[in-house]
Amino acid sequence: MSSYTSRTTRQNASNANAESTLARGIGFANHQCGSGHHYRYYSARQGGSISRSVVARMPTVRGGRRPYPSLSSIAQRARANMLGHDTFSDLYLGDLLFASTVSTEEMLAPLRDLREDEVPSLCALIDRGLFDRQGSEPRHDHEERAMRYAASIGGHLLDYASSTQRQVCRRPSLID
Repeated sequence: MSSYTSRTTRQNASNANAESTLARGIGFANHQCGSGHHYRYYSARQGGSISRSVVARMPTVRGGRRPYPSLSSIAQRARANMLGHDTFSDLYLGDLLFASTVSTEEMLAPLRDLREDEVPSLCALIDRGLFDRQGSEPRHDHEERAMRYAASIGGHLLDYASSTQRQVCRRPSLID
């Protein structure tokens, strides 16, 4: 085993120990369908979870020299991204998708009922993409990534369209 692989294995174990406590719906759990550990964000409102497989952590951020953030700090950063200003450009793909998914769920949560009344099929598709599959539905990593990517984009577009609609409806009519 190479020195890098050994160091990465030790780093993963260290991260798992440091992040193993549950905090505000975020933490580690054994996934029911597999033998590995998944980092899980749980949405009490939606009753679903968004998981991220615990894999090798990179030593530095993408395109930089800073140490790579822990999954816990990525999840907390995603929760705080209500306005969608954080692009997560320093994260690698798996963590980018996880952070974007958590951020989208947090962004859509406050007005979920209103949006589901307006565009129920779109909201149902977004939810299927954001949250882990339930029951006997098999999981496939490539499908999960594609669905989460599409759901994150769809959620941000839905939020943008909704805020644009609110702005237009508040303006006084020029016709009257």
